[in-house]
This record gives sequence, structure tokens and C-alpha cells, in this order.
Amino acid sequence: MGPSVEITPALKAAFEGAFAALDSAHQPRSGEEWSWRTAGVPGGAPAETLLDSEGCVQAHYASLGTAVLWQGQRLPVAQVVDTFAAQDLSLPRRVRAFTLACEGFVKRTCLPEPDGFVLCYGFPVRPAWRIGRAYMGYSVLQEFWRLGISAEDAARAEVAGDLGLEQDADWPEDLAPLFAEHAEKLGVPFLRDAEFLRWRFDERPKVKYAKCLLRRGQDLVGWAVLRVTTWSGERVALVCDRFCVPGDEAGEFALDHWLGTRALAGGVTHLVGASGEHGPELGDAQRRGWRVGRSEYCMVGRSFDPARPVHDWARRLRWTLGDTDLV
Repeated sequence: MGPSVEITPALKAAFEGAFAALDSAHQPRSGEEWSWRTAGVPGGAPAETLLDSEGCVQAHYASLGTAVLWQGQRLPVAQVVDTFAAQDLSLPRRVRAFTLACEGFVKRTCLPEPDGFVLCYGFPVRPAWRIGRAYMGYSVLQEFWRLGISAEDAARAEVAGDLGLEQDADWPEDLAPLFAEHAEKLGVPFLRDAEFLRWRFDERPKVKYAKCLLRRGQDLVGWAVLRVTTWSGERVALVCDRFCVPGDEAGEFALDHWLGTRALAGGVTHLVGASGEHGPELGDAQRRGWRVGRSEYCMVGRSFDPARPVHDWARRLRWTLGDTDLV
């Protein structure tokens, strides 16, 4: 599926110019963050950069490679990130450049190429979504539901006597087999193993996440990851990742308790999570006191596997905020 992108000075300058034009609050990306997003990604970070005859960046289409578990089979997928077209181009030329970069990326990295991505997905800004829908075959996969609960209410959840919470422990090697054992009950979840979780939450420069392992005796039964940050203008504690053995209600309450107490310790009073629209997670969360509402985002994507059309992905995918570049 191709090597990770080389971050040249010209690409950095074009990226910063494009994203500063879209968002007045955009902060320049550090060299350490670029390295984490490219060289460090366990699933690779292939990209397509379109240059003009003078070597100036016209458009860029990048990805973070990862995988899903589909009925026990590990399939490579890509989250599309950091896409842009040069701001000094006219609108028709921007659309054309962006489309060419996308087509080059797809031809080089997606099926039917050997080991190619079977799905590309993302949570795009509005201009990119409009172009992607019109010119590149993007479809809406799932709504992005926002979950919320007061930290005090979450902290009041009980922790059963046979459960133990390990804060900020190393990701254990028994995590991957536990997740694989229960993956099919979840639908088609994004892969979770120690390598991915270390990269996503332990190694990211200048961003601090809190994490907790949940055990029943010596057996791992779940985990959660939290980040205190500003989200939609509000200081909150974001639930960046969460897993509990399906059907373990006591385990879910224990994770709620840890999330609430850790949020309060971080000086915030509200927890925010996210979920797609299918599966029992929304109903289960509501029964534990979480409130559900729409967000400004949606999950979009394009399938490259004829045996797995978009509507199958839409119905089966399970994701967390850790599978986005939003946190």
C-alpha cells in the first residue's frame, strides 16, 4: 500500500497555509507531531502529493493506516486525514487538483492492489466532504452521536468488589486476544492491540491521555482512555477509547466510575463520548445515565471491496474517538 509520506518543507508550508485558511484557531504542527503521524503509524501512512511543474504543492491526500476485524479476518483500512488543495488556486482548479490527488492515492494504495485498503473513511471538514461526495464516491457511513454525562453522576457508579482498576499501567499483551475473542459480538470493530494503543495514546507528542485497565481478579475485562481538553468550545473530559467485555454491566459501571473520578480530578465537570448509530452501545449508555445528541460530524467512507459494499460497512462498523483524528 506504499510507504509513509515524506514531509518536505514545501508540503509543511502548503499544509499550514491551507488549514490556517479553513480555521482561524489552527496551530502550526510540530516536527514531532508530523513524525508521530507518519513514520510512527503501525499501519503505515501512505499519501499522494500533487505537484505542479515548478515543484509547488497543488494538493495532498493523506492517510493513517489501521485495520478492522471482520468475522475474525484482519482487513487493512485507512483513515483519510490532512487532505487539502492549495489556496492560491481557483475553485475549479482546487477541485481538479484534489480529485487527482485522491485518484492517485486510490490507484496506488487501495484494492485491487495487493494488500490494498478495503475501506477509506474519515470525518472531513465540510468543503472536503462536498467535494468527496460529488467527485470521489464518498458516502455517509454513520451518524456521529455525542454522549454526555456529568462527571459527578458517572463517579457515583459502583465498582463491584471483584473488579480492580489499574490507572496508567502499560498496555498488556493479553489485550489483543481478549479483544479478538469478543470482536464479532461488536460487529466490525477497529483493531485493538498493545502496539496500536501505545502509538495512539502513549507516544503522541505533547498530548496527555489518562488510561485505566479493568480486571476481574487477574483477568483483563476492559479499559478506558480519557483526555481533558476543549471540545466545541467547552472544557470537558473526552472518552477517547473504551472497551468492556460485551454483557458485563458491572464492568461498564466500573469504567463510568473511573472516568467520572478522573475527570473531576482533572478539574472538569462533564464527560463527553461518541458513538456510531448502530449496535446496543447507545441504549446501554442511556440506561446508565448518559445523554445522547447529534454532533456536527458524520463518518463518511468509500469501499473498495465489491464483497463488502458501503451499506454493509455502515451497518457493522464500531468505532471510538480513538479511531478519529479529532482527539
